[in-house]
Order: sequence, then structure tokens, then C-alpha cells
Amino acid sequence: MAAKYDVIAGGLQGTQIERKATTGTIKPGHLIELDPSDTENVRLHGTQGGACSPVLVAVEDKLQGNGIDDAYTIENRVMCRIVGAGTICKMRMEDGNNFTHNMKVQSNGAGLLEPATTISSAAQVVQAGSIVGTVLDALDLSSSSGAESTYMTRILIA
Repeated sequence: MAAKYDVIAGGLQGTQIERKATTGTIKPGHLIELDPSDTENVRLHGTQGGACSPVLVAVEDKLQGNGIDDAYTIENRVMCRIVGAGTICKMRMEDGNNFTHNMKVQSNGAGLLEPATTISSAAQVVQAGSIVGTVLDALDLSSSSGAESTYMTRILIA
């Protein structure tokens, strides 16, 4: 069983890799991606509603005594997990949304998760692999103050 503050909260643990951060401040629970210009590097997932398969999540670096709130900065090695369907991860959520139980979520293009786009017409298509997972614990951020990187909830990876 995972500790209260572990990013990987249940299910398969996934494959752990280490890569160098190339952009932004990455924290455990951020959705990240391999940098297409150099796959030895990672960055915050940068495409809103974009494909994220396989799902790559930054995790805490326990070997250095770092926890879920400790950030990785540019040029630092980032501990990451490639997680698959059925894994439960605590992930960072976008401010200004009301996340309800069983809601599907996708990348917001900045390493956070947002509600998945609702298909309202035949002209709209959800990109293959864009659904990261399903919200397990409701979290209402609709009137929060803009501190979005601190808000996390459990996501069942799709």
C-alpha cells in the first residue's frame, strides 16, 4: 500500500525512469512527456487535449529525501513512472474547474489535468490517447485562488 503522500497510490507501479528536466518546474504528480528533440529529457506535457500514451508521471525522489511537494528544476534529473491502465496516481489538477467523481480528464497543455473535452458534434474528434484517466475523488476548484499546482486528486489511469 502506498503512503499517504506517494504519487503512485495503487495498482501496477509502472516502469521507473530518470530523465533531465528541460522546461519549467516539474513537481511530482505533473503529467510530463519525453522531449521530442531529445528523448533523454522530459518536460511538462505541452499539448492541451493531446495524446499522452503512454502516460508519464513525475514522482517523488525518495532516495534524496524529497517528497510530493519538492520541485525538480531545469537540468535536474526527474524521477518518472510510465504508468498503464489501472494504476492510481495522485495528479495535479488545473485551477478553476469542478472535478467530479468518474469525470474523464485530459492534459491542459501545462502538465496539469483538466476536464476532457465534451464531444458535442460529429465535427469534433477526441484525439486518440488523449484521455489520461478518471477522477476517483471529487475536487472542486471552481472558485480557487490560482494556486493550481498544489491541488491533487487520485486518478485511475485509462
